[in-house]
Amino acid sequence: MNQYVGLDVSQDETHICVVDRDGNKLWEGSCLDLPHMMVPVRELVTGLVSMR
Repeated sequence: MNQYVGLDVSQDETHICVVDRDGNKLWEGSCLDLPHMMVPVRELVTGLVSMR
């Protein structure tokens, strides 16, 4: 199954959405635009998406 991650980066916050190839939302969330806040989100999303 192909999965895609979309990032909507703003000045204060980043919104993240993981969808499958048909556009079905698998996960959605947001975090502050601080490096230490992005690491847990990246680890969570990596578990959902196959990294190639």
